[in-house]
Amino acid sequence: MGESSAKLRQVFDAIVRYQLPGPDEIVILFRNRLKAYVDRNFPWKQLPDKADGLSSAEISLAAQDAIKDLLINDRDQITMPQLQAAIADRRGMMHPSAA
Repeated sequence: MGESSAKLRQVFDAIVRYQLPGPDEIVILFRNRLKAYVDRNFPWKQLPDKADGLSSAEISLAAQDAIKDLLINDRDQITMPQLQAAIADRRGMMHPSAA
């Protein structure tokens, strides 16, 4: 079972290619998750540079982490520094040796 499972994974990995989100998609992903939690003047256009290289799933998880931090710490809004910290945490999970 182990060998056939490994072969199936290789075939699956060879077929499925995930494309990273572009700048517009990055903004859309964050905005869809966070618009209720940020100031109306939140600098959305800064996010593509800050989240470059993250997958759609990692962006969604960074947004969720920022929301959790907001709730746990009883804050009124998510700020860019708080979101940057959540993004940095996600990067650290991607590359633990770099953290």
